[in-house]
Parts: sequence; C-alpha cells; structure tokens
Amino acid sequence: TLAAMVCGEAETAERWLVAAGRRLGAGGPGGLRARIDQLRGNLEHLGGRVDAAIGWYERAAIGFAAAGESIGRTLLAANLAALAIVGGDVERGLTHGRAALRGYLALGRVQALPELAVNLVQLLVRVGSLVEAQGLGLLLRRLLAGSAGGPLAQARSQRVDAELAFGARRGVSMGLMRFCSSSRHSI
Repeated sequence: TLAAMVCGEAETAERWLVAAGRRLGAGGPGGLRARIDQLRGNLEHLGGRVDAAIGWYERAAIGFAAAGESIGRTLLAANLAALAIVGGDVERGLTHGRAALRGYLALGRVQALPELAVNLVQLLVRVGSLVEAQGLGLLLRRLLAGSAGGPLAQARSQRVDAELAFGARRGVSMGLMRFCSSSRHSI
C-alpha cells in the first residue's frame, strides 16, 4: 500500500486500505487497525488534504494507545506536530511535539529527534518560548556531537540553529517594538 502511495497510485492504495479495513472488521487487533488508519492519514497527507490526514492520524494515535504501542503513538504525535505547522494550529502542534519528544527520548529513538526538533523549535519560536527552544537545540547538539546521526541529522541540527537565531532576532525585535510603542519611550 505504501509503495502504491509513493508511486502516485492513490486510488489503488485507497482501495487496498478500505479492503483491509473491511477484512479486519471491528474486532480486529487494535494495533493493526491503527496501522491502517495511519496509512490512510499518509494517503490524505500526500494528497494535500491536511484536515483529513489529521483526523486519520488522531484516530490511529488512539488505536496505538489502546493497543499499548508507544512507538506508533509517538510517531503519530510527531506527524501531528508537523501537520500543525502547515495548518497553523500552534497549540496542537506544541502538545503533539512535546509528547513526541518525550516518547522518542523514553524509547531511545534519538535518530528521529532532528526532524522533530526542527518542527518543535519552529512552533516554540512562534509562541515566544525561546528558552525552551534553546534547551531543545542544546539537547540536539549534545546528542549529535561530532558527526553522530550522519549528514541529514547534522543538516537538521543546523536548521534548528537557524530557527533559534531567527527566534532570538525576532525576540529582540519584539522587545524593541514594545519598548518603542510604550508612551514613555515613543520615537
């Protein structure tokens, strides 16, 4: 099914997923149902239907939680955090991003942290939580010390640093704007 999605065969993938869901029925294993829902979310995401993708991902996250599959729940939290950036739902993104970060650290899945860190730092900078964003950047740099994680992880770490620099500059600009707009310090 995933291969069909990636190759642009969305209709074929959709038929397979519907058939798999029908065969599984209501009483099938929760983890398997959650995987079908996750793939439906992937399909919607690839088709640019963000709201539909979020719905399937949330349904899959509930299924993974019910089945006790923490890795599935954590991966979906990361997906939902990324989609929140696109959808502009910062609070939802922060909730899911923080949950994914805790999950990845608890599971020892540090190879997944660089991509999540980029998304979470963007969200944190957007709401002005620069100290938390800087702490995440420091954690990422420590985990990727030297050349750990390979070139892609290192590139994402550099992207986090760029987001932090933007956030710091934005924070200075916002502080200056507040200073200048007060009645005592107007220009």
